[in-house]
Amino acid sequence: MVWLPFVFYQVWRSLHSPGASSETLIQGLVSGLLFWTLFEYVLHRFLFHLDDLIPDHPIFLLIHFTLHGIHHHMPMDRLRLVMPPALTVILSVPVFKIAHGLFHPAFAFAFVGGTFFGYICYDMIHYYLHHAKVLDIYFKELKRYHVAHHYKNFNSGFGITSKLWDYVFGTVLTYENSTKQ
Repeated sequence: MVWLPFVFYQVWRSLHSPGASSETLIQGLVSGLLFWTLFEYVLHRFLFHLDDLIPDHPIFLLIHFTLHGIHHHMPMDRLRLVMPPALTVILSVPVFKIAHGLFHPAFAFAFVGGTFFGYICYDMIHYYLHHAKVLDIYFKELKRYHVAHHYKNFNSGFGITSKLWDYVFGTVLTYENSTKQ
């Protein structure tokens, strides 16, 4: 509810910017969505799981635990699955600035809209994986993969919405038992 109006606004701005076209809009949205999947992977792997690099100081440990540690400590807590809007804003400012620094306005607005749509999908999929009886198609394996990340090996399997970047960067989580559970 918070971010969908923002996505629609970005699409509207894209369509009303110089050089706007439906092709530019679609290319920007798809590029932003693909970028989100990479951003999701990088955040999860290098920000949320930088356990060995955190200084042994109460403030740093508290920040890390608040950002992601509590989610691994209590993965079924329904109130700890969606990123707080304030943190989303902080993480999105550089994305917004980079997009508008690199791309012409019509593409940049669409790119930001696609990125935020990817973020919305991520939040919904992550919540769904934790708290629903998922569909057998695609989501059953994704849930199994994510649960294994929580309970078997939190040092691999960083993709939440897909395994794409785990394959690219060699962090695919392998199961000890190859039979389906």
